[in-house]
Amino acid sequence: MTVRPGATLRGLLVGILIGLTVSIFGISIVSAVVVLIAVYLCRAAWGRTDRVLLFLIAGLGLGLGLMLPGLSGPTENSVAAVDGYQVVEATVVSVERTSERQKLVLDDIQINQQTYENRVLIFVPEFTYWSYGDRLRFSCALESPESFDGFAYDVFLESRGIYKTCFLHESPLALSEGHGNSALRFLAGLRDYFEASAQQLFGEPQSTLLSGLLFGQELFSAEWDERLQQTGTTHIVAASGYNVALVTWLLFGLLTWLGMRRQKAFWILGLAIIAYVLLAGAEAAVVRAGVMGGLILLAKTMGRRASMVNVLLLTAVVMLAFEPLLLRYDVGFQLSMLSTIGLIYFTPWLAKRLRFIPEHFSLRETVSATIAATVSTLPIIILQFKQVALLSLVANLLILPLLPYTMFFGAVALLAGTLWVGLATILSAPGWLLLSAILWIIRFLSELSWVYVF
Repeated sequence: MTVRPGATLRGLLVGILIGLTVSIFGISIVSAVVVLIAVYLCRAAWGRTDRVLLFLIAGLGLGLGLMLPGLSGPTENSVAAVDGYQVVEATVVSVERTSERQKLVLDDIQINQQTYENRVLIFVPEFTYWSYGDRLRFSCALESPESFDGFAYDVFLESRGIYKTCFLHESPLALSEGHGNSALRFLAGLRDYFEASAQQLFGEPQSTLLSGLLFGQELFSAEWDERLQQTGTTHIVAASGYNVALVTWLLFGLLTWLGMRRQKAFWILGLAIIAYVLLAGAEAAVVRAGVMGGLILLAKTMGRRASMVNVLLLTAVVMLAFEPLLLRYDVGFQLSMLSTIGLIYFTPWLAKRLRFIPEHFSLRETVSATIAATVSTLPIIILQFKQVALLSLVANLLILPLLPYTMFFGAVALLAGTLWVGLATILSAPGWLLLSAILWIIRFLSELSWVYVF
């Protein structure tokens, strides 16, 4: 009986993944797809080990996977049990600004001098800017989120620990500042400073695009949001694993093409990913994006796809063990996993068949990675959004090669601004040109009436 440790782990992880999928999705096409992918990733284990024992191990994992979703849910002292009009005191832990309003995620909630666990999401006007650590008081009717247009919004928020929402027509009362983790407060202030500097140096909408690229801040107007959706480029301004993994892949290829050793490129990009996660707020979604980027770095450094099977499965299982509902209701998680699989497994295959594309500036690998990530995520985009941008591949092929240079020149200008604004203004010129080129491509392609199919 020969069961290798790697095969044992793989069988257990596959069982858990299949159990989670069936438990959350039921018997569906999605379940079948996940099962097929899992079996494909583990094909090396079958035939080289004792199949009976391996199936028993996978069965154990299956049982664990079926149990995990039932273990998630609100705590005993959760704000989920509170309804109706309330006077609430809470601390800001996340801020998302749009052209019309702010979305604040609040923790450390107090109602009638009683402290509640879990979180509340409130929508407030843009009258006042709030930051991480601000302690607020407001009055509103706490409501349980509901599904709409076929989207399980309630379960989506539940996967983030949010059980209540409310809409405010006036700004909350500021009680104090400086609550929460001091390191996160510092990073939130630093991000706000850089976003203000970007507006001063680059103007709109270039500064909004740069904030999306560097900090994952989705601050575009409704008009630009629609253009991004029409061209399939929404991911470039989101703190998503899809975006981080793809950009990491492109940057690694560019650095090694320039002659940098793989180990050195690994550490440089690893530190860059850590900086990105911290500046983007270090929230769960951002951390997951950083993990996907880290997986890509491992795959590129190791150069062995087979060695990444266990790492990829283990990452998925660990994430789902903490938040099982991610598998069903978090499109970002689904896109992250599929794009990572596509980059690791399909990019080398495509690169061999695109030898007519020159290798200068890592162009062949850029094209291969873009096609692999775009095609591998297409089924989820169609399934979840019931729509597809016909020119998505063209738009990404034109834009993605520009992203590493855009992010580099943009970051250099922002850092120079901390020393001397005059120098930053000069250094911002290349970044402004690249940002303008990306925006022009998006605007031009979005004006073609046939690019968007429902």
